[in-house]
Parts: sequence; C-alpha cells; structure tokens
Amino acid sequence: MKVKVSKEATEELIEAAAWYELELPGLGEQLINAFELATATLAEPNPPLVPAIGKAAKLGAKRLILQRFRSLL
Repeated sequence: MKVKVSKEATEELIEAAAWYELELPGLGEQLINAFELATATLAEPNPPLVPAIGKAAKLGAKRLILQRFRSLL
C-alpha cells in the first residue's frame, strides 16, 4: 500500500514533536521515529490495523495506534 501524508498532517507532526521536545529532550525525535515506523508498517502487506470508530468506521476506515504517544494514523 502506498502511504501519503498530507501537508496538514506533516505540519501537525512537526508541531507535536516540538512540543514533546520541550517537555523532554529527545522525545520529539522519538515521536518522529515512531511515525516513520508506523508509515513503513502501513506500506507493508496486511498491516496490523484495527477498525476505526464513529463515522470513519461506517466508511470502512481502519487505524494504527502509536502506543507510546497515543496517536492514531
């Protein structure tokens, strides 16, 4: 599967990484690394996805959870 990250999502990731970095040096970099690993996982055949919730679930959307940062992709 090809993974495309929108400009808005990239900007949000950079902002979140900057915030985490202020909280604890090195944590922002860990967020970026976790995101890169997650996008690589999404590109693999049969990634470990779980059903989304709400309206997205009705559309058949799935999600991948970044456990350490409690973020969804």
